[in-house]
Amino acid sequence: MWVNTKGYERNSRLRHVLPGLPPEYFQLAASSGHVGSKTLEKGFVVYRLFRTLIERHHGPIDECAALLDFGCGWGRILRFFLKDMASEKLWGIDMWDLQVELAKQTNPYCNFLHVAKDPPTALHDETFDVVVSFSVFSHISEASHKQWLAEFKRILRPGGIFIVTTWGRERTDFFESVRTGSSSAWDEHYNQSMARSFPGREKWLAAYDSGQFCHVDLDYAGNSDYGETCIPNSYVSREWSKSFTILDYIEDRSVCTQNVVVARKEPQSVG
Repeated sequence: MWVNTKGYERNSRLRHVLPGLPPEYFQLAASSGHVGSKTLEKGFVVYRLFRTLIERHHGPIDECAALLDFGCGWGRILRFFLKDMASEKLWGIDMWDLQVELAKQTNPYCNFLHVAKDPPTALHDETFDVVVSFSVFSHISEASHKQWLAEFKRILRPGGIFIVTTWGRERTDFFESVRTGSSSAWDEHYNQSMARSFPGREKWLAAYDSGQFCHVDLDYAGNSDYGETCIPNSYVSREWSKSFTILDYIEDRSVCTQNVVVARKEPQSVG
């Protein structure tokens, strides 16, 4: 962490070796209003959580054949895995072409690929031992997330795991505060869309507590599925378990700012 923040700022040699940072707008877009060392600090916390969960539920990280960061942005999380794995084993994909280009420019070590909003991707079957994704399933629609779950099943090796995050129940308070104008985000389009489209705290919580997939579209040009999403544990247990074994569902804010789901693709039985 020090090397990528204080060390990077103070030592020109490190700046010539380590992945760099994109323009501030793209840092803000990928990390909810943080830039510079702060956005890397946030990314490091997520990396550390993912690494812990990988080693708990899959095995030593340096034994992984390949790891994919779905929704990698400009690579603020993936870069930290360079400490653990050979760079050719590290992949990041994103639907935002500019972020992917910036990832390639600032991090020449990892593999980055621009993908369409809907799968399939060009990635080969059963390539990855691990797929991680921070704050993507907290924004995509039910139809989109089901398509990506199917894609994870295709590209994961038997026994491979995926780790994704989604908003917890309490995030509803923030949505309601933006809707009513008592608080705001850094993106004015977001503020206006939430004021117009969020159905309100009571309706949202009633749906969440009854096990429904909760999503509000924010009407971003070119991405009709992007919005705010909460996926309750009961929905995950009911729907995701049809294709995967659910290993963990974490709702502890001392662990992560979002809920965390860990699931495994089981090897096919023989006979």
